[in-house]
Amino acid sequence: MQVSFNPYSNNCYHRQPAFKSNENEFLNAAGKVVNKTVTYMFRNDIEWEPFTRFLSYKYRTAPKINITNYACSDGSEPLTLAMSVMEFTPEIAPKIFPIIAKDKYQHVLDFAQSGIFNIYAPDLYAINYFTKNKFNHYFQAVPASIPDCMMGVKPREPLQNKIIFKQADILEDLRNLPDENNVILCRNFWTYLNKEQHHPLAEMLYEKTKNNGLIAIGSLENGHGIPKILLQHGFRETGVHNVYEPVKKMTV
Repeated sequence: MQVSFNPYSNNCYHRQPAFKSNENEFLNAAGKVVNKTVTYMFRNDIEWEPFTRFLSYKYRTAPKINITNYACSDGSEPLTLAMSVMEFTPEIAPKIFPIIAKDKYQHVLDFAQSGIFNIYAPDLYAINYFTKNKFNHYFQAVPASIPDCMMGVKPREPLQNKIIFKQADILEDLRNLPDENNVILCRNFWTYLNKEQHHPLAEMLYEKTKNNGLIAIGSLENGHGIPKILLQHGFRETGVHNVYEPVKKMTV
């Protein structure tokens, strides 16, 4: 049976995310689950090739690009970015690696730090689609570590040592980032925060990206007013989907 894959479809992944944590469920007043921790390879709320090409252009004269991926979950997102850099903009690889990937929950990070990543068919198709059938170049198949998963994979040499995983809460950790050339991926977790935390977080992100930085949010944020908050705190759209850059604030 031939299986079709459309990487830009909003529905192509949703049956089988690469990682699902039932411990991180968020309920509404009626007790219905409204959010779960899920992730997958080449998640389609970032246009990965335009994103990496934009990085290559913006940081063409910078000696280092400081990539920090918050809410990195099982590692699918930093692995996706690492493959995208190597496939689309290898010229910036020496100044972009290692990617620093952080998550608030250690039990979530345990998946990434184990070195074995669990994937389903859409993940496999996405990897082959964006890398032109180089799955075996980047990964070795191993037994899955969770039930009902298609397979486990271990990164091969091209992906080894490209990502450093750490436990951290973005609200406490942002102050520790460098002062310039920060690219901060903070996607698909804003709705897990209290609404009172949205404006302070946006302001902290501005302070850490005002010197030639960028942030990337996810599609989940678009439905909850986060882009408007970012605009209020000095960001503007870059033209790359869900990617924002700071502009100088007007002084009164």
